Amino acid sequence: MPTRDSLRHPNSAVRHLNRWKVLVFAWLVGFGGLTGGICAERGVSLPLPRAPLPVRPSQPPAQPPRGRQRPSYVDGFLVKGTVFTEQGFALPDAELRIRRTNEKKYRWTVRTDRRGEFAIRVPKSANYEISVKARGYQEQKHAVDAKAGEGGDGLIFRMSQSAGGKSK
Repeated sequence: MPTRDSLRHPNSAVRHLNRWKVLVFAWLVGFGGLTGGICAERGVSLPLPRAPLPVRPSQPPAQPPRGRQRPSYVDGFLVKGTVFTEQGFALPDAELRIRRTNEKKYRWTVRTDRRGEFAIRVPKSANYEISVKARGYQEQKHAVDAKAGEGGDGLIFRMSQSAGGKSK
């Protein structure tokens, strides 16, 4: 049975050299350095390089569909802050509910992230009440005046444990 070395071509180095010649030739042709002389001598026809694509003028931003309008609070008032435990640790997954002070039903709900932070955008020109609830802690409420733009930036809630309740 023939061995692997005996199956090799005696001039395998020549084959590798020819591969390198082909790669260098293709590289030079790709840059257009040899397209005229060598290609014409050997009768090789190469495709012409493509012209660069024209630059399109910038398009205006997409408009919302005609039937639907953007909510009024997209450019509204940002309510953000952090919820902590009594010991000063971040309290993840606390639920914050926001409503207008003259309404009974809560309209917006957000949960804190793993660092205890939250952010939600609400319409301007109203007063809001924020309710913070977490399992094992007492509920807290806080008023925010979005008309004057006060009280919504950097709210801090320090939750206290409920009587007989266990924290997470």
